[in-house]
Amino acid sequence: THKGLLLLLCCSCSVGSRALSREHVDTYPIALQSLHRPGVTHKMPSEKYHVAIVGGGITGAMAASALIQNSEKVHVTLFDQGRSVGGRSSHRRIDPESKNQLKPEEEPAKGVHNFDHGCQFFRADDETFRAEVEKWVASGWASKWDGRFGVLPGDGTGDTTTPTDFFGLQKSAANVYVGVKGINSVVRGLLGAAAESGRCDLFPGVRVASMQRTDDGTWQMIGPEPGSTGTFHDTSEKAAAAAQYDLLVDGRKFNAVLVTDISASFESWHRASASVPEALSAQVRHRVRIPLFTALVVFAPPGLPPPIDLDGATIQGDSCLWFAARTASKNGLSASENTAPGEAWTLVSTPAYAAAEIERVPMRDPETGAFIPQDPSYLSQGPSSTLLAAFEAACRRYHAAAHEKKEEEENPGKKTEEKEKTDLVWPAVAYLGGQRWGSALPAPTHVGGRDGLGRSTSSSKEICGTWYETSANPPLFDAGKG
Repeated sequence: THKGLLLLLCCSCSVGSRALSREHVDTYPIALQSLHRPGVTHKMPSEKYHVAIVGGGITGAMAASALIQNSEKVHVTLFDQGRSVGGRSSHRRIDPESKNQLKPEEEPAKGVHNFDHGCQFFRADDETFRAEVEKWVASGWASKWDGRFGVLPGDGTGDTTTPTDFFGLQKSAANVYVGVKGINSVVRGLLGAAAESGRCDLFPGVRVASMQRTDDGTWQMIGPEPGSTGTFHDTSEKAAAAAQYDLLVDGRKFNAVLVTDISASFESWHRASASVPEALSAQVRHRVRIPLFTALVVFAPPGLPPPIDLDGATIQGDSCLWFAARTASKNGLSASENTAPGEAWTLVSTPAYAAAEIERVPMRDPETGAFIPQDPSYLSQGPSSTLLAAFEAACRRYHAAAHEKKEEEENPGKKTEEKEKTDLVWPAVAYLGGQRWGSALPAPTHVGGRDGLGRSTSSSKEICGTWYETSANPPLFDAGKG
């Protein structure tokens, strides 16, 4: 252990996630480097060893939990710039009347619309990880996803030759888990337990914009005032520029810093940048990212729900839609006192669609270089509307195929009229929102012909200085291992 250690751990949680065994860890982008300052002696102090963790997703939560459990000398301070912890394993609650995102403590009388708007589930195939997950289940943070899983037919313009199984959902259904009352419950549970130890301070809604090295070799974090609008991804550039920056936590000094998000390696133009020293950030900045959009849709009561008998649906061979999940099928999110009427779904795009959309509407102004925040109206009217239309089309194909099969069974040889196959009532929409995940997860290295940066000669593309995966159905793991 060293004084003044800086670690960049970019093992982000994705929209569907699997357990990592030791052999798989080496395929993920983990860059660890001790940045020593000449003349500084790096020794374990006799007093508390202060660790700053930048990022309150599953990686940050697991790191905080492990540090607290493994050393009584360690004191953790965790910063997360989101409105609540969770990162890519976040859960969003929407007020059905105002259509606004709710704070964790808000409970409208008429209930809420619930969405896991990033990670949809996680797998526990590895025995070691499964043992850890069972602890989460026992704590009431997680449960198995006892859903109905299957495939919807896509538009045929995507990859129709490779069988699509979204993150191994169908193949590993027995080991698929979700968070209870939202995917972020695991993160909240881990961090809550860490905080109860008295050795972990949590600062949600606080952005680390940069860090500085002190004369004694420790680190200090710098960022906007806690709660400032300069923190969030959807804040306007004008508001972000007006934010006042200062030392965080009264200038607290840290012996080590753990940065959990690859986006922190961006230069200062990006809203998630932590201005990590170039010697470290340069090693991961050009890692290929798998981008995704998610659409959040509520079908209005008393209309019919989508005409499919699935809770988690992989879309085969579609140009833009990859996966769809029914919120009410997850433990703690079915019809209850805190759930507003209507049926909520999360729709996940293909990386190919997301990369093309980011190229069309970039995250960075090509002329000024400024960050372009997420605009809710753009998300709902653009990507979310596109994904919703693709979902409707896939459901109609599914319905038509089921109708044709039933007709063939009941009346062998009879030709079904095309209108009869597709003539169904599609439900009205009560709410439509979205999320852009520019770095949903890192492209795995040395898989599917990729190099050490996750780059493929056929499916990787640089857009405004950032490398993206552009295939619709990318190979995420080695054949036979995922």
